[in-house]
Amino acid sequence: RLGLTPPTTWEGLLELGRNLSAAGVTPMAVPIGDGWPGFIWFEELIFRQDPDFYYRLVVGEEKYTNDLVVRALDTIGQLVQTGFFGDPNTTLVLTIPDMLRGLVEERYAMVLIGDWISGSFAASGADFGAYDWFVLPNLNPSLGQLMVAETGPLAASATGPNVDAALQALDAWMSPQAQEAWSLAIGLIFTNARSDVSQLADNKARLLNAVNTQGITVINRIWEAAPPQVIVPASSVMGRIFAEPNNAASIAQEIQGLADAFFGA
Repeated sequence: RLGLTPPTTWEGLLELGRNLSAAGVTPMAVPIGDGWPGFIWFEELIFRQDPDFYYRLVVGEEKYTNDLVVRALDTIGQLVQTGFFGDPNTTLVLTIPDMLRGLVEERYAMVLIGDWISGSFAASGADFGAYDWFVLPNLNPSLGQLMVAETGPLAASATGPNVDAALQALDAWMSPQAQEAWSLAIGLIFTNARSDVSQLADNKARLLNAVNTQGITVINRIWEAAPPQVIVPASSVMGRIFAEPNNAASIAQEIQGLADAFFGA
């Protein structure tokens, strides 16, 4: 409707935000009211500077007080202050159902979130097929395309009483047929590369094909990559930058305190 196109650079994203704001639309929704989404922008703006640093950070080999982390928080703070996320008082109480209504009513233009959100669209009666996606541009323009995935191990106990049966069950669960049924039921893209992509909605199929064919580097989400003893309490601290956009250094220090308590100072 506004004649805008997806950005391919960080400056392009900022320009898109300015154009949307000028048209009276909040560029980006952030459902901080649900608590856990506080980590989404935090992780994105770290690995979009240096993915290797990100992986060292989440296992305690780097500090959350590092300049790269503070820069990520500062960048979020600057976006808050320019109105990229709209009224901070609204952002702090925004929940996913409220966010969905805002997208449908065109009060918000975008949201940085997993494609599982399509299930929430369906539950609210909205047409997810009317929406498209793009890969968020990197802060470091020398990096290739990066995308988060929620990944973790699927394991069976090697010393359990029924190891063979357990492995057979896992094989059956990961088969194309089982994964297609599961993914279609809850609105996810297929996890088995042999699945029939034509069963997916067009925007989902293009997402899966892009990941499989366009050389996109998949980054493990911080919720899975970091120890729960750190990331669970840290998520609400990370989200505080939306209320305290000038406090990047102190927020980074508080997150590091949680990491020190687990990894050891």
